Amino acid sequence: MYYIDAFNHFFPKALWDRIQKLDGAGKDIGRRMQGVPCIYDLETRFRVMDEFPDYRQIISLGMPPLEAMGGPGTRDRICPDRQ
Repeated sequence: MYYIDAFNHFFPKALWDRIQKLDGAGKDIGRRMQGVPCIYDLETRFRVMDEFPDYRQIISLGMPPLEAMGGPGTRDRICPDRQ
């Protein structure tokens, strides 16, 4: 039987780097999670997951939502390529 984790947290590295520069919730999250490389580094995450053969993840964007990480326009500043 597999264990499937659908509520894990992940931020692509480029997004993670932008979040570190925010004020408010983004800055607080960055400070708390800097020592957890699995948050932004898939190779590290997969290496840890390999230690648990029956464990799988559905990679999903971490919380809080991007809009809640700063003031107005935050989402557009940290995701300039979105359409």
